[in-house]
Amino acid sequence: VGSLKENIHPRHFVIPHQMMDWTKGIRRRSFFEEGFVGHVSTAKPVDLKLSQLLGESCQKLLIPHHFGGTYICIEGPQFSSIAESKFYCSIGGDIVGMTNLPEAYLAKEAAIQYAILGMVTDFDSWRGSGTPFEIILENMKHNTSEVKTLIVDLIKNFSANPPAALYGRALWLPSGRFPGYRGPGAAQFGAALLAGGDLFLHIGNLARQLGNFLLRRRLGCRQLFACPI
Repeated sequence: VGSLKENIHPRHFVIPHQMMDWTKGIRRRSFFEEGFVGHVSTAKPVDLKLSQLLGESCQKLLIPHHFGGTYICIEGPQFSSIAESKFYCSIGGDIVGMTNLPEAYLAKEAAIQYAILGMVTDFDSWRGSGTPFEIILENMKHNTSEVKTLIVDLIKNFSANPPAALYGRALWLPSGRFPGYRGPGAAQFGAALLAGGDLFLHIGNLARQLGNFLLRRRLGCRQLFACPI
């Protein structure tokens, strides 16, 4: 991700709690289609307990990190213009990237807990010029090495202290809405969507594939940690 703040440097990790959607409306962003409307609150788009686990791993491994902040999602694949980048700064953005939306909102609809670990590769163009691509690649390589270590620690912590209390109630939908559900009466969204499993991590540019998996209702997990680059 790109930094929108002077104190958030390349090779820092950011665990944002809020998001802004500046995509262009071309991404499918809801399970509620074909005449069925469902309104889900995204006031708190990420799960703070899962975010805390990420923060604990960063702290344990002495990885420079920032807990909290706002992630701005843009369409891409182009980076921001200087004017766009300055605008994102002016509306309270801390980091900017091209993934995590609509994935975070789809996860909300599916009652999947979702957390983000933003790995900063460069300052966005609000400073007046872009970062040479070679430096971005070097920072990306460094961040990838760091996050591999973090993931191992995170899984150990997750396995030793499974956050059972995180499992929330899913949405209720009319029976027959999802072909995979065979129960009588109202179908619980989570039961129709999820096939079990406990933890799924998606890193970098796998975000779009994750969105496709969610939309095809084939992702079997209860918690998601997203690590955008």
